[in-house]
Amino acid sequence: TLAEYVLEAGAKGRIWMAERDGRLIGCTALVLRDGNFGQIRWVLVDPSARGIGLGKELVNRALAWSRDMGCTRIVLETTDGLPESQSLYETLGFEVVSDEPAELWDGVRPLIRMEMDL
Repeated sequence: TLAEYVLEAGAKGRIWMAERDGRLIGCTALVLRDGNFGQIRWVLVDPSARGIGLGKELVNRALAWSRDMGCTRIVLETTDGLPESQSLYETLGFEVVSDEPAELWDGVRPLIRMEMDL
């Protein structure tokens, strides 16, 4: 999905990447959607960099940028297999708005949609 975003004509948003010693250790993106809202995508942190607040920093940078861009709401999707991610999002102020089974990359699993008003 990251490649699709980069290749999509007219894609609007920004990607943040973190490096350590010239190696990528984390990234996230915010996609601007119609209707003054943004969507957090791809919060990824290398196992060697987990537990130091990098995911939180990346998401906070995306949230700050989305405010600057005039977004009034942020949405994201996660799954039940990522409890650390869901905990991070809840700590930052996101709330679960739906939790429905969906066909994902590894079969049918809960797709958890979270939102936050800015």
